[in-house]
Amino acid sequence: MKTGDRIGRFEVLGVLGAGGMGSLWRARDPKLGREVAIKLVAERFSDSREHQLRFEQEARAASALNHPNIITIYDVGEHDGFPYIAMELIEGQNLRDFVAERPRSMRRLVEVACQVADGLAAAHEQGIVHRDLKPENVMVTRRGFVKILDFGLAKLMPSRVSFDETTAEYQLATQAGMVVGTIGYMSPEQARGLTVDSRSDQFSFGTMLFEMLAGQRPFAGGTNLDTLSAILERQPDDLVRLDPKIPRALADVVQRCLAKDPDDRFASTRELAQALALIRDTMTDLGTATPAAARPRRRIGRTRALALLAAAAAVLAVAWFWLGRSRPAGVGPSGAARRVAVLPFRDLTGTPKGNLIGEGFAETVSARLGSDREVAVLPAAAIDETSDDLGAVVRRTGAQAVVRGSLQFEGDLVRATFAVIEADGVQLAAGRVEGSTAGLLDLEDEVARRAAAALGLSPAATPTRDVTSEVSADRFLEALGYLRRYEDEASVDAAIKILEELGGSARVQAALARAYLAKRSLTGDRVWAERAIAAGRRAAALDPALGSVRETRGRIELLLDQPAKAAAEFRLALAAEPNSVEAQLGLASALERQGLAPEAEAAYRRAIEIQPAWWSTYSHLGVFQLRRGSFAAALESFRAAVRLSPENTRAIGNLGIVYQQLGRYDEAITEYRRSIAIRPTASALSNLGTSLFFLARYDEAAKAYERATSLQPKNAVLWLNLGDALRLSGRGGERTGAAYRRAIDLLQADLALTPRDPDLRTSLALALAWTGQRAAALKQAAAALALDPEGPDTLYHVALVRLAGGDVDSALDLFARSIARGYPVAEMDHDPELARLKLDHRYAKMRASQAAQ
Repeated sequence: MKTGDRIGRFEVLGVLGAGGMGSLWRARDPKLGREVAIKLVAERFSDSREHQLRFEQEARAASALNHPNIITIYDVGEHDGFPYIAMELIEGQNLRDFVAERPRSMRRLVEVACQVADGLAAAHEQGIVHRDLKPENVMVTRRGFVKILDFGLAKLMPSRVSFDETTAEYQLATQAGMVVGTIGYMSPEQARGLTVDSRSDQFSFGTMLFEMLAGQRPFAGGTNLDTLSAILERQPDDLVRLDPKIPRALADVVQRCLAKDPDDRFASTRELAQALALIRDTMTDLGTATPAAARPRRRIGRTRALALLAAAAAVLAVAWFWLGRSRPAGVGPSGAARRVAVLPFRDLTGTPKGNLIGEGFAETVSARLGSDREVAVLPAAAIDETSDDLGAVVRRTGAQAVVRGSLQFEGDLVRATFAVIEADGVQLAAGRVEGSTAGLLDLEDEVARRAAAALGLSPAATPTRDVTSEVSADRFLEALGYLRRYEDEASVDAAIKILEELGGSARVQAALARAYLAKRSLTGDRVWAERAIAAGRRAAALDPALGSVRETRGRIELLLDQPAKAAAEFRLALAAEPNSVEAQLGLASALERQGLAPEAEAAYRRAIEIQPAWWSTYSHLGVFQLRRGSFAAALESFRAAVRLSPENTRAIGNLGIVYQQLGRYDEAITEYRRSIAIRPTASALSNLGTSLFFLARYDEAAKAYERATSLQPKNAVLWLNLGDALRLSGRGGERTGAAYRRAIDLLQADLALTPRDPDLRTSLALALAWTGQRAAALKQAAAALALDPEGPDTLYHVALVRLAGGDVDSALDLFARSIARGYPVAEMDHDPELARLKLDHRYAKMRASQAAQ
């Protein structure tokens, strides 16, 4: 076999590897235009009826399974007399390499184990046992999803299959004394050649998990016979004694899996998966994360410009900008609305862009269901889109019902199947609708109508879409699918390209405005804000009453620093759609921007009532509390967010911000460095640089800021922070002036868009002050103070500008006022800009006065 040859209809692209039963090839399916993996039986087995039967069994067993954590089988056939299987091509690492590559947080390892357990449980519930579970048969994709491979040794349990289906299997798998599997991961009963069931896989799984946690197998010997003897006779070491950081509950789960007697293991693998999920959700080893980057607003200690306001602005954007629907999720005023999760519709035919279309399809179904005031459709951001496990979805989201389904494409025809299921697993309804790709949105309407009827709802009779017949339905849904990947710039770019091509519908223009704002959040480039404003205005001109247009107009008014107008738009959206958590969060932000703190806090808490199981609502409240100087309350809110979404980058990054505001810089640095190790972002790097800055580690801070500017070269605050670090290091040279000049240019351009933003003006004032332009700096500082006379950030930074101009008394007065209004004392104590002032007796008097208060 060589490149260019064909296996069935598949064109061979190259070899992937070889195993005991055959070889593995990368190939291309010309019919569907996708790459696949093909397993071909080894030549030495070609005349072996036994191995051919085992190979056919692998295909039969695996193709019967449909689960995100089990590899998908596309086709089965023969090539020159040799059987082959065409399957999903997995780009990633096997589990052994994944664990060995670099240190992983314990919680990340348990999350991987949870996915393996979920996949095994699904197989066992279909009567299929793997029988050869080992690290080499588990892949972790580049996006962190887990896939179980190679059901070549799977055993179809007799209690779940017919006599005809088991005949060949019994000849292979229950023949007395036959041992099939991999030594080192076999169960005792498997090692003895006895009949096995799902509990044998539990033992193999326990062996893998032990090795992942301890770095060694529980049973090992110098020879294969020694290993088999250890499996049969020896008890494994106590994991907690090997590593005291391992939670006792986790060690107990592993110990139970490794019980010699199958009756002492879990009664079902679903029970095992649920036990692991509970441990994962309560672990204190939270892995890594980072706050998302966004347009700078607050600049406390060079931090809030990129992190705190990333939480207040970008996290808010995350909650809405990808939502291509006019009826978002929420709970009605009574708080008794039914929470419903709509999962992405899976593409079963491997159609190019099929899964993206399926995600967009789910968005439009959500929009229809959300038009009923008695239902709260969860935002897609609150749903783990990689999981089809109903129990996992219910546990993580608090959903009381789930809608899920699939799409099948055949030429210009589309078949959509769906099911509506209660949280306890009772199926309320199921069905299938068919139509053309051009009528995809009509199919969505029908699916939503039937799902609503099953849930006892009465959604709006008129579809909530306004996409015209000239717009390609599949392309529009594809764009919505891309927008769900809001943290991936390439996906946002793809959405923008499609929506720009689709043209003038109000709904398309509203989605395009959101896509532009997503791009603005990712890049910090104001040009995307300008495009968002223009698209939002086009949408409003076409259909000002459309729900998605109302919310988009609210976001645009916030961008233009018009919070009163934004609040009016969000209130109109909520009047029509009281269950919209996105509109509620938008209203809260607008109220906060108007200085209406009690009303804003009430609005944030109302959002939590709407979606009590969504991390983002708690994160929003935490950001509000942090900006008000309520550090202890903010810490609790962010911890609640992390408990709900333990791997969430923004929630854990916000914890780092709290530590930084409290002066606990080492803890903050730990959080930021963990996040950067997973995914470097401008905000995480800037936050890291700020903590290093306050520890007087200016060279390290400058390096972090430089990396941040490489990721967001048009973010003014990054350049300002870099200039500060270079200036205080004493080794910046011309680079210092260049950084400040770049900051000044960008800040002046940003102010042309939002001239009433006091944070931009104080940032510009500081950049001018550090470059010797004192008169211009004082002018900008005065303008900022007029816009925001009581803001702690504004007071502090105007004080710095006046201090640079030599007006010590005025500066001290402003410093005192900023502390009284909540500016972090720890940051003032560590701010190197005050080093000389701290030698002045007037500073000591001011601090003593503040302490007495």
